[in-house]
Amino acid sequence: MPKIEILRPTDLTDAQIQTWRAIQLNTPTYHSPYYSPEYIQTLYTFLPQTEIAHISDGSQHAFFPYHRQPDGHAMPPGICISDYQGPVQPLDFFYDPISILKAAEIRSIHFNHLPYTLIHLHPYIECPHPDLSPRICLTQGIEPYIAHLKSTSSLIENIERKTRKIQREVGTFTFTFDNLDADSLTRTLQLKSAQYKATQKEDIFAPHLPFTAIMRQLHATRTPTFQGVLSTLYIHDRLIAAHFGMIYHHTYHIWFPTYDPEFEKYSPGLILLHQILLAFPSQRLTILDFGKGHDSYKLRFMNDAVPLAHGYIEPTTPRKIRRRFSQVTRRILSPLKPYLQPLLNRNRPKK
Repeated sequence: MPKIEILRPTDLTDAQIQTWRAIQLNTPTYHSPYYSPEYIQTLYTFLPQTEIAHISDGSQHAFFPYHRQPDGHAMPPGICISDYQGPVQPLDFFYDPISILKAAEIRSIHFNHLPYTLIHLHPYIECPHPDLSPRICLTQGIEPYIAHLKSTSSLIENIERKTRKIQREVGTFTFTFDNLDADSLTRTLQLKSAQYKATQKEDIFAPHLPFTAIMRQLHATRTPTFQGVLSTLYIHDRLIAAHFGMIYHHTYHIWFPTYDPEFEKYSPGLILLHQILLAFPSQRLTILDFGKGHDSYKLRFMNDAVPLAHGYIEPTTPRKIRRRFSQVTRRILSPLKPYLQPLLNRNRPKK
């Protein structure tokens, strides 16, 4: 039976970190910065509820990060900001995930960005239809990709036209792929915060939350295979578009894109994305991962996708039964909604 130990990220030994990195490098499922020990250790600095279950049978190892909640349940590491989740392990290493709950003295582990390749966790998936994380795969080079886009849509043509238009009407822009300036990061997060407020979404960069500090720490992190990356587009001294994300090995992960709304008519975000892609060959990058979502720009650029699942690792309990019953009921009734709604409206009391 595998042995399980619950660790703080700072408790990892050099040997354990080397094992973790070797698994990540040798398993394409984990070619994402969210699976890097540097990312988890940064989270722990500002979210001390971050823990790691280390599972080992002596020859194989698994590292399962999670965020312990006060109610005894566990969320994904980073709570709401991790676009990939789940254990880092050889895909043929099987163990009882419920044993993690017992060792950690937690009641459940929630996930909502779990790759479908982690087949030993399939019994805990609660949605039969996967979500998708759109990607751009450039393993064949950027030229064939751009040529294909140009032959099948007007996307690149429109971006190039708006690029010429903004430089003609506003000024020549300066693109920086990896901007190390702390003030540029501050301005980027301010723009993103304003965007959240304008669209009535929760502002994760509000002063009382730890996520701004996490981004600053990641921005300053550099290892041979992992780094935070700030890509910017300036005209004169004005930041018109920016993106903060992370890089692992050959993968650039889109995380927090934003732009100055005054320049919206020029689509500065798309211009920036185009410039980032054009820089891929010189940066030796081959994958751009947009993260889960169906935003129109993701769907127009994508040529690949990773299927993701959500669910809970937990024993069979009344809570789990109620949730499963609710999900099954919704799936059954959803196709009938157009027919049931008129009946419900007819029987609704009149005011």
